[in-house]
Amino acid sequence: MTSYLVIFLLFLLQFVYLPFGTSHFEIPKVYSAELAIFVLFLLVLFDQERISYHRFRTASLVSSSLLFALTILDLIFLRTNISFFGNHFRLQGIFLLWMLLLFSFTSSLLPPFKMSRWFFLIILCIQCFFAFIIGGEGTRAIGTIGEPNALAADIVFLWPFIYFYNHNKLYKVGSILLAVLIILLSQSRSGIIAICIQLAFFFLTYKLHMSLKKSTMICLILMVFSLLLPFFDQKGFYENRTQVWQSALMAGVTHPILGNGFGNIQYALQASEKQFHNNLGLSMIDSSHNIFLDWFVQGGIVGLTVFLSFLYQAFTIFIQKKETPYLVILLGLLVSLSFNPASIIALIALFWILGKGMVKM
Repeated sequence: MTSYLVIFLLFLLQFVYLPFGTSHFEIPKVYSAELAIFVLFLLVLFDQERISYHRFRTASLVSSSLLFALTILDLIFLRTNISFFGNHFRLQGIFLLWMLLLFSFTSSLLPPFKMSRWFFLIILCIQCFFAFIIGGEGTRAIGTIGEPNALAADIVFLWPFIYFYNHNKLYKVGSILLAVLIILLSQSRSGIIAICIQLAFFFLTYKLHMSLKKSTMICLILMVFSLLLPFFDQKGFYENRTQVWQSALMAGVTHPILGNGFGNIQYALQASEKQFHNNLGLSMIDSSHNIFLDWFVQGGIVGLTVFLSFLYQAFTIFIQKKETPYLVILLGLLVSLSFNPASIIALIALFWILGKGMVKM
């Protein structure tokens, strides 16, 4: 039962669509995810053989405890009407953060799920079908995710499962081509950058025979340099990303240590806009369009340090254990989330992969 819930969250949640809430795509997925995570926690809780904090790395327990304490302080001193549950567009407040952190721990206690090699390919094909028939504004595909860049982030997470869980070269090449096709349909430039960096990791590791550590470092450097692209954007491809980032940075600098409070990012960006007169119309923007800035704005230096700690632990253990698939997935997700707001699908994938770095070798 627990394995089925994890599979639902990672691969089937993306197809949840219900006609209620502000967003028929995102809101039902958030409610479904929170319910599934809670049930998963209860099932693992009553399995006494799996419950042991000794299985977790000390750094993970310390980072998680610090994050939880920070959210409690936010609820006491920085609480607003959207702190706990988030705004009605995304519902990404403190409660969802708690659920995601809980998912990281509970899923990391479970054995690896075993699926047919056809399962991941079928999921990718179904999403490709919906990418063709469901579009958003203009000609950009949104599939069942509801937003083009979020669709690309989902594909960046999904295709490595087909590549690594099939030995047939035709499947491997086909998974890459299908992933590229969906990303092109979404017209997501961040998705293109993400899959290019993933492929660069393959080239460095398997063609140039570099160590996983060197390949990872080079790809992280490429990711950092890719963040400069919006600053040279003359045609508006990146939709004022630099201005949004600047506003987010200013919002974070005003409360640099503990941040503006998790769940309060929309209000923080609005305040920054008024103070620095950016004229971006940020009243409708509830994300920094960069996950690192999101953590900085909401949690300050403390929150960002906790997030970086999670990432460092994950990369370190994946390199030590030679978990190439996890490295490829994590790199792709980080690139995608460095340019766009995080959907619930991308957050579930990210916290699942971070959870893999919380357990001892």
